[in-house]
Amino acid sequence: INQPKTKYEDDNKSLDDDALFDDLEDDCLPAKPLLSAALKAKEQSEQQQYSAKAKHLANINQPKTKYEDDNKSLDDDALFDDLEDDCLPAKPLLSAALKAKEQSEQQQYSAKAKHLANINQPKTK
Repeated sequence: INQPKTKYEDDNKSLDDDALFDDLEDDCLPAKPLLSAALKAKEQSEQQQYSAKAKHLANINQPKTKYEDDNKSLDDDALFDDLEDDCLPAKPLLSAALKAKEQSEQQQYSAKAKHLANINQPKTK
């Protein structure tokens, strides 16, 4: 079936393996090929999931024209003042907790004295 009718001298000659393929170097092969293949597959699936998540945002409010200056941006210092170390507390979580505690105490005090708000309180000048 579908065999050539004529035979030539070169029919039995073939390209050498090294003419078709580069030699494999030991350095390019990972020590654990299954692990590296699994990590590569995981990375590809994460990229596909990310692109699928953002696909619905592809055409929303996107500019239709591109300009040279699109990639230029203002520097951070042009928009915001530099933060000084003096204005930031040394322990921000502690200061936030103390502030919240103070606010809750003020709310509790105002709730306790709410019934006395309009009862014959002296007016001071």
